[in-house]
Amino acid sequence: MPKTGIHWYRHGLRLHDNPSLFACQDEVERFAPIFIFDGKSAGTEICGYNRFRFLLQSLKDLEEQYSTFGIKFFCFHGQPHDILERLIKEWDVKVISFEKDSEAIWTKRDNLVKEVCKKHNIQVIEYVSHTLYDPEDIFNLNNNIPPNTIEDLIKICAKIGQ
Repeated sequence: MPKTGIHWYRHGLRLHDNPSLFACQDEVERFAPIFIFDGKSAGTEICGYNRFRFLLQSLKDLEEQYSTFGIKFFCFHGQPHDILERLIKEWDVKVISFEKDSEAIWTKRDNLVKEVCKKHNIQVIEYVSHTLYDPEDIFNLNNNIPPNTIEDLIKICAKIGQ
C-alpha cells in the first residue's frame, strides 16, 4: 500500500517556498493537502469581512493550483487533533506536515496534534517558513533569553549561518 501524507495548511497558504510541504511530498507516494477551519487558524477567531474573504480566496487559489496537478484540496471544520486523528485512521496516513508556528498561542494546539501523531506512530514534519530563523533557535543560542538589541540578534544569526 502506498505511503500517504497530509500537509496541513494553517497560516502559510502557498505552494512555493514551503519546506514542510516539499519534505512531506518527498516522503510519500500519496498526498493530501488540507485546511481545517477551527475558528482560530489563519486569524479567523476575530477577523473582519475583508480578512475572511482573503482567506477564502487564498484557499480557492490553492484548490485551483492543486487541481492542475490532479490533487484534491480538502477543507474540514473542527478541532485539528480530532480531524487529523480521524484522517489518520480513514486514509492510513503515515506522515503529517505543517508550518511550524513559533507563537505561544499555538503551542497547545500543536502539542495535541503531536500527541495524536505519537500515539499512531505518525512522522511529523514541521519547518519554520514565515521567519528567516526559528525564534526558538535564537532564544536557545542566547542562553534562553531573547536578544535585546539588533547587534545581539545579528551575532546570534551569524552563529546559525545561512
